[in-house]
Amino acid sequence: MTRWLITQNGHGKAPDGRRIVSSRSIETMWTAPRGSSYGMGWSAYKPEHGPARLQHSGWLLTHNAMQTLIPATGYGIAVVANTGMSLEDDSALIAEGLVELSEGRTPAPSAPFTMTADPVLAVLTLLSLVLGVRGVIRARGWAGRRSGRRLWRGVLRLVPYGVPVVLFLTLPDLFGLLLNRRGTLEQVTYAWFALYVWLATAALASVAVVVARGFHLGFHLARTRRRPSGDAPPRTEFLLRATAGMASTRCE
Repeated sequence: MTRWLITQNGHGKAPDGRRIVSSRSIETMWTAPRGSSYGMGWSAYKPEHGPARLQHSGWLLTHNAMQTLIPATGYGIAVVANTGMSLEDDSALIAEGLVELSEGRTPAPSAPFTMTADPVLAVLTLLSLVLGVRGVIRARGWAGRRSGRRLWRGVLRLVPYGVPVVLFLTLPDLFGLLLNRRGTLEQVTYAWFALYVWLATAALASVAVVVARGFHLGFHLARTRRRPSGDAPPRTEFLLRATAGMASTRCE
């Protein structure tokens, strides 16, 4: 990578002085078509402070990289990181700081967006876990309140719990759609581990709640079917007794 950057800044001359590519070819690589900022592998960038730069980034779910050329000063900088891609890659932030150092400026402290969002995702993970445990504990009461009602209504109430499961299983596809990259669910942990943990916890909590509610709902349905037709449900029996008591009181 160092030899490549030296050859680029040397307009086609290798570190040992041999000409590998013509100066005209290098200029062609740096020049973007009209209406675009991207040439042949290089993006032109003019910051608010400092000279113009040429940059090229590369990233997948498992790593990211950045190379920067500053033709006016002759500096070439390359950073390779194994932290995976995110909304703000480590390599890009580190390269920016090195460029500022090469220009005699003091880099401002910076961190990827994921570092700021991770505490929020930690809270969401804990909240998902608490709600999952609460849902499992209260599943029996939930099923009891829906016994005697139409079954499809109870099933319909469980559908929203499938959303976290779908999001977790399709996470690589969502990353691919947003960032134009392909990868596996395991590789997503390189890109954003806290997001992976939160969605995994939410998915597991949702599955646990659905299984617990489904079990108790099925148990209530089975018990209702086994009850003799002449026996009134406990709630109906209570209402009949209360009505009978009120009638006898009026007669007295």
